[in-house]
Amino acid sequence: MINETKGDVAEFLNDFKNRNPNKTLVLIHQCNCFNTLGRARGFAGVLDKMFPQIVVADQATTKGDGNKLGQYSKAKIDDNLWIFNAYGQYYYGMSHDVMYTDYDALQNSLGLIKTLVDLYIPNPVFLMPKFIGADRANGNYEHIRSEIINPLFQESETYLIYN
Repeated sequence: MINETKGDVAEFLNDFKNRNPNKTLVLIHQCNCFNTLGRARGFAGVLDKMFPQIVVADQATTKGDGNKLGQYSKAKIDDNLWIFNAYGQYYYGMSHDVMYTDYDALQNSLGLIKTLVDLYIPNPVFLMPKFIGADRANGNYEHIRSEIINPLFQESETYLIYN
C-alpha cells in the first residue's frame, strides 16, 4: 500500500522510529553518477546533512562511472534504518529543458533495491520522496508513479513524502 504524506523528512523519521521501534525503514532517493552527495540540493541535500554515511557510500563508488546507472549504493544507519542511493540519472544540472532521469535506470535500481530488501529485511517499510526522479531531475511524475513506483511497491508498506 502506497501512502502519501506531507511533511519534513527528519520529523517523519523521528516519529516513525518512536511509533515503530521494531520496524525497519528503508529510505530510497535518486542520485546521479558523479558523486555529488555532500553538496546536493533538495531531498538528497537534506539527507546528506543528516546522514553523512550516505555520502561515504556514494564516494566509495567511481565518479562518473556509467556502469553505476541502474545500480545503487547503501548505508546502514542503524538496525532499523537503511538508506539507498539509487543511481537513476547519469548527469546532473539545473536546466529545466533537460530530463536527467533515465526511466530504465531508475526502474532497475529500485527493482534491485526492492529485491535485496525483501530477501533480507522482514516486513520493511519504504520511504521515498514523492517526486523521485521528477522534481530536480525533470522526469514525468505520472509516468514514474504509474510505471515504476506503483508496480514495484504497491504490495509493500510505502510512504511517499513531500513538503
